[in-house]
Amino acid sequence: MRQIFLCFLSAALLALLQFLYAQAPSLLGVSSQELSLGFVQFDLGIVAIELAKIFTVVAGFLLLLRNAYRTCQIKIQSNTGKKLWLACTVFMIASGYLSTLLRYPAAFESFLPTVLNRILYRSAFYLSPLYLEIGVGIWILWVLLHCPRKTQLLIASVGAASLFFALRPISAPRGVSQKTPDVILIAVDALRTDRANNPAIMPALTQAVQKEGFLSFDNHIVGIPRTFPSWVEMLQGKPAAQTGIRHMFPDLKEKRPFFTSIASLLRDEGYATGVISDFAGDIFPRFQTGFEKIDAPTMNIQALLQMSVDLVFPLFLPLILRNPGRALFPAVLESPSGSESRFLVERAQRMLQTFPAEKPAFLTLFFSTVHFPYAAPWPWYTKFTDPHYTGRFYFQKNPDLYEKEQYPESDIRQVRALYDGAAYHVDTAIGAFFSWLKQQGRWDNSLIILTADHGQELFEYGSHHGHGEHLRGENVIKVPFFLKLPNQAPAAVQHIPFISRSIDMAPTMYGAVHPHSPTPEIFQGINLLPHLQKDPNLTAYTESGLWFSRTGVSFYQKERLDYPSITELLQFNPAETGDIVLRKKYQPIVTTAKHRSLTTDRFKLMYTPTHDSATFHLYDRIKDPENRIDVQTQYPDVFKSLQQKLRQWIAQNERYAHWTHDFVVPN
Repeated sequence: MRQIFLCFLSAALLALLQFLYAQAPSLLGVSSQELSLGFVQFDLGIVAIELAKIFTVVAGFLLLLRNAYRTCQIKIQSNTGKKLWLACTVFMIASGYLSTLLRYPAAFESFLPTVLNRILYRSAFYLSPLYLEIGVGIWILWVLLHCPRKTQLLIASVGAASLFFALRPISAPRGVSQKTPDVILIAVDALRTDRANNPAIMPALTQAVQKEGFLSFDNHIVGIPRTFPSWVEMLQGKPAAQTGIRHMFPDLKEKRPFFTSIASLLRDEGYATGVISDFAGDIFPRFQTGFEKIDAPTMNIQALLQMSVDLVFPLFLPLILRNPGRALFPAVLESPSGSESRFLVERAQRMLQTFPAEKPAFLTLFFSTVHFPYAAPWPWYTKFTDPHYTGRFYFQKNPDLYEKEQYPESDIRQVRALYDGAAYHVDTAIGAFFSWLKQQGRWDNSLIILTADHGQELFEYGSHHGHGEHLRGENVIKVPFFLKLPNQAPAAVQHIPFISRSIDMAPTMYGAVHPHSPTPEIFQGINLLPHLQKDPNLTAYTESGLWFSRTGVSFYQKERLDYPSITELLQFNPAETGDIVLRKKYQPIVTTAKHRSLTTDRFKLMYTPTHDSATFHLYDRIKDPENRIDVQTQYPDVFKSLQQKLRQWIAQNERYAHWTHDFVVPN
């Protein structure tokens, strides 16, 4: 037992060393070398620590099996008994491995031949991982029956204690004497409005919205359909053109300033603030927004190397895809293939309970599973998919950067079904979290917000799947925005039809908890609550994100300014603890090449720069939601008015470019 303890203690110490290594790379004299156009960087120290951690955990597991065998040998003397012991052990290991394989197949997909993936996919519709885990229970029972009496009592005591702590509530419900409301901001990455309002796909959310007195802002437009800049807009209440964070890879100069945000304002007023996320939330440790507690992965060289090392040992994955393995190997949070929303809810519950009872809470909870590759665990990847599907995308669909082909209709249906299954998976977790908030007495006196950082394109508009590359249509730039006011009596949903924007979220949240206070001047957006009965006639500005490749069959590749692919655009910056940043020399062309749009209740004006000219298109959003028919000749006055508004917006808000001769050019 001492050897087992030392193995797992060593793994924990290595994890601590790894944390210190990531926080202060100079501590161990890190020297890094750039390879392959600056996008791939190798650090021997990171790899060595991760490998050592893997080997100590595996050694501890093997020693545990050996000690269990030696213990059982006390009472097993016959060869038949030994063979039965061996059979039970093999059955336990195989059952545990196959159970993990069935629950998280996307993590193993690249290691398995196509025929095995097909067999695994078919099996998932008829075989539960819980059935396989019975094998683990049989092995434990066998060991328990053949152990000495003292060992049996010890195991029974540990099992009973574990069962007690697993089944008991995280805490007793707290009272509702606190007058200042909690703020719970929930966001689902890449969630489309048509899915958020579909009771077949998100039943828990739609039921809560319909019956709990939510406000539904049905025309909510994001400023940039990419995660990092969209979150900055939501939290800071300013357009990305002012903050300078306009893509996923800002450098140290752009991130260094402390952003005054809704989180920092509430923190300064006495709120306890925190954010929880899985893989898409790796943005939160990369910039300062006012969250005191950040429980999210970090996308830098250390995390990417750790994740890469972990995933090249498929036989080891069952030890890290479940608790407590995830605690020792936090880099697994960077992998979409191991995403499971219930773990986020558990972490959110624990964080809320660690906040001081006398303080109101501002908690942000960000779910990533709906983001591509849509790799929901079992049984959600089987929820809407066809059991007879025989294509390439059984468990997930990563984007194809080079888009060399159009997919057959069967593949498109499968990808959409995987997306819907991921949405259903997140909805299950949201429903559980809502129920817990009610049990804890937090629901009534809380401001509850649910939204998305952007939507998702699923093979509409003559393109593939993704977000941020273009602004055509509604499914990427229009997202759900639901809001429940504190101490609001249950009632039917109230639909708000007018335009609302990402930059309006922070001032609206502030106004909800300070109904008699003016909107802070730091917000450029408006508090929407005083305008519920009268349209404030807002116009939403949106711009495209960074293009990751320069080739492909999508229409936007023919309607854009060209610049290099992602491997040339980005580099690892050792000065920022290995952060991935955009090379400075490409900042001007990336800014100039952006597509831009202005959206009103009915119309959308789109600006598209090319090498030959800058083109403008006007679309009727009501009659033509896919933006296929240009109507500027039918509505010349609307076209000219929106074009002038776009010029004015650029002049007032753009820090890095200006308008000249129908082009937006860098300063």
